[in-house]
Amino acid sequence: MHAQTVMHLKDGLLEFERLARQQGLSETQVEAGRCAYFHELGIASFFYQSLQGLEEIHWVDSNSVLQRASTPQEAFEAVFGEMSRTRLSTLEPLDLSWMHRMLIRLNGFCIRLLLANRKKLLIIDGVRPSSQSFSIAARKNDSALVVLETPRKPPENLFKVIKAVQRSLGRALRLRGGLAASRMHPPTYFFHPHRVRSHMPEMKAVTAGIADDFRRKVFEISEPYMERIVGLTLGYERAMPDQMSMLKPAVISTDAINTSFRISACRVARKLGTQVVLFNHASHTPQSEAPSKTVGDLWASLGRIYSDHATVLAVRFPAIAGLIRELSPHGKKIIAVRQNSVLAATHSKPTFQITFAGNYVGENSHIPWMVETPDEFINGIAELAQAVGQIPEAKLVIRLKPQNNKTEINLAAIKQFVPHYPNVEISNGGSFKQALVETDLLVACISTTIDEALGAGRPVLLHSSRHRYNHLLGMSTPPDRNHRSAVYVSSKTPLVALLKGIIDAHQNRPLNAAELSTYTWPAGTPDMDEFAKLVLNMTQAHA
Repeated sequence: MHAQTVMHLKDGLLEFERLARQQGLSETQVEAGRCAYFHELGIASFFYQSLQGLEEIHWVDSNSVLQRASTPQEAFEAVFGEMSRTRLSTLEPLDLSWMHRMLIRLNGFCIRLLLANRKKLLIIDGVRPSSQSFSIAARKNDSALVVLETPRKPPENLFKVIKAVQRSLGRALRLRGGLAASRMHPPTYFFHPHRVRSHMPEMKAVTAGIADDFRRKVFEISEPYMERIVGLTLGYERAMPDQMSMLKPAVISTDAINTSFRISACRVARKLGTQVVLFNHASHTPQSEAPSKTVGDLWASLGRIYSDHATVLAVRFPAIAGLIRELSPHGKKIIAVRQNSVLAATHSKPTFQITFAGNYVGENSHIPWMVETPDEFINGIAELAQAVGQIPEAKLVIRLKPQNNKTEINLAAIKQFVPHYPNVEISNGGSFKQALVETDLLVACISTTIDEALGAGRPVLLHSSRHRYNHLLGMSTPPDRNHRSAVYVSSKTPLVALLKGIIDAHQNRPLNAAELSTYTWPAGTPDMDEFAKLVLNMTQAHA
């Protein structure tokens, strides 16, 4: 099933690029459209393949109504069509009434007031941990630096726009009044592209040029969504030079250059001499298995791991540097950024604490092959709980991350589907760094918590219910005290036996530098503070 999905992705992206250029779409539109089509095609193929062979299909629609289909094709068109309409609704701009336009101008005044006679730091993605850490570190190096955030998605209604603009204006005035920078929340920057002509004729032509029946059906269902992506991209292309001229950012920081806004902003910023920092969040590492390698390489090329628009590739994990050098000509842009210093070893204790802190991607935006689906995610937790339940000397703490728009897994689902044992608990108290202090072993499949744990000197077990993706190479047989690793993979050894081996080999015995060397940067590598200073110096040298 996954191999078929990978084939659809690889061939479909090549065909999309060829046909889009043939119809005269701009390079920025092709790039943004390719990113959008990757997700549409990946979700569609994964879902389509999973339906094959089913004789009767039931599902609950967005109105919580139970629906039924007698054929996979009928279910695919209904469910995938609803997914596409949902994604389309998130792209629709707010009604630009006179009040809304006035509020946007007011926000522009707020930004100009805030940026007067100062350096600029525009955080495109201010939500991710790396961008936040970089922002804080940069402010330490230059207290006059201003931070701007763009929201991950526009406000849902005019009232929320009003509240956000009021907050931004208030922050700007307080900052000008001398409020300490460390107490400031970054103001939010709203950007709305110009309305542009329809690209439907071009999109129709792209649809008509697709040879494969399945991909044509995917495009027909999602054509309004793709049309909106292409139209928005042209709006950003036209407006972005004026926006960048107004903001004059010194640095743009992002975790991905894969949306219309980000691609357009970073293209223009490069021409203005702005440093564009792309933070990698360890979302993919080199793979050896063929389907996983193919789709991972495609994913990496979509502005997540490297990009022609970035001037600096901030790499938190050595394996990512290897992937960049393997896949792209951008090796000279790499600057290693060391994670937090190794934490002190946990105090000697009889109980070995295992912390689960994984992640999944919802069915509505699934990344085939790489990230766990909701059912795989909860099955993996259940398997882990069942194994730890048979090991009295161990304790499992399940940290359930707030999933934002991922609604498939919540506390109620964990309690219903995960076995109950006296040594298994669910707790999200305190920060993740605080949780690491007490952790003896971290368990996840794919998550930024993996490199955070290794950076803190904690061993990691990569565990998933399907074993179809390995985030890192690791030891898959039980270790002993003289032969152990910093990373383990649960595929070849029964989970209980593997966990017992890890406990025996690691309890009250911290990892040493040699065991961590494959997975972490050496001590002389810049930390986030040093990296921020380096980037700011590059900015000053260019100016």
